Amino acid sequence: MEEKGRKLKINLSLAESQVETPLWKKAMAIFNDGKVDDVVLTSSNSVSSFVTGNASHPYRVTLSLNNGKLASHTCTCEAHKRFPGPCKHVMALLIKTASIYGEDNSLETDDFEIDQGNDIDFDDFFEGA
Repeated sequence: MEEKGRKLKINLSLAESQVETPLWKKAMAIFNDGKVDDVVLTSSNSVSSFVTGNASHPYRVTLSLNNGKLASHTCTCEAHKRFPGPCKHVMALLIKTASIYGEDNSLETDDFEIDQGNDIDFDDFFEGA
């Protein structure tokens, strides 16, 4: 169940700047199309949801934040299993989480970072995901 009163520090502007543009656009499309189900706050800084993708069933997605940073993430999609870094479903959940739980000034701070593991061009990996 989504709790409107809880606030989390999430900076989407900086998050957007740290992933490849096609991945961000796909994540925004997933969010805008309403494909992210209800966000469940599983702990003080962790959320989960189901995200509709290309599979016959929704993907289970979780993410944890630590001091405004995406500390960990999981998704049951194939791209998340095969490649490091967040997939479009993780980013879509992050966007929806920010829309529900984000602090009012969350877009004005620059303390959000995404740990992608290493310097890989994610453009090639998410084209078909």
